[in-house]
Amino acid sequence: MFDMSLRRNRCFCSEGRDWKDCDGWSDMSACLFGAPAGISFPHFLYTPRRLAEVDGLNPDPEKHFGFLEFETNLAAPGILRLCLQGVLDISPVPSVAALSGLPTVKLPVFWVKLYAGADTPVLGTLFFVGANFLRYGSIIFLFGGLGLSALFLKQGMSYKKRQQVLLNST
Repeated sequence: MFDMSLRRNRCFCSEGRDWKDCDGWSDMSACLFGAPAGISFPHFLYTPRRLAEVDGLNPDPEKHFGFLEFETNLAAPGILRLCLQGVLDISPVPSVAALSGLPTVKLPVFWVKLYAGADTPVLGTLFFVGANFLRYGSIIFLFGGLGLSALFLKQGMSYKKRQQVLLNST
């Protein structure tokens, strides 16, 4: 999504901008009433051009890349880790003397890591039961149905015996 060298990602670049200017981040100014802000992967992960603009960043895929794992039997998301960085689009402001010498740079302001997962005991148990129920559910229904049928047959036979006992005693 942030790699503008791929043609399919260029739709994330705002109109009027060169796609090379959007490389490494997604311009969110249209969603923020024109505020010069956007999002990227933390520490400009996988974006060497942007990484070279800011000193002190050390991208690490283990820490800064998100993922989504699915529970294959339920086709439900099991674990989600989303890592995003807030970026300000800094550029000179010629009409303000103090800001006229600013460099043109994408400045990281903060980054956030969101985590949600089914690795808690309750959710893990529900996923385990749900996955195994889908896998073995037909067998469970088969034996459950046979058990209920046997129970009803037994009840029916005992009812019939009681009816015959009542008829014979009168």
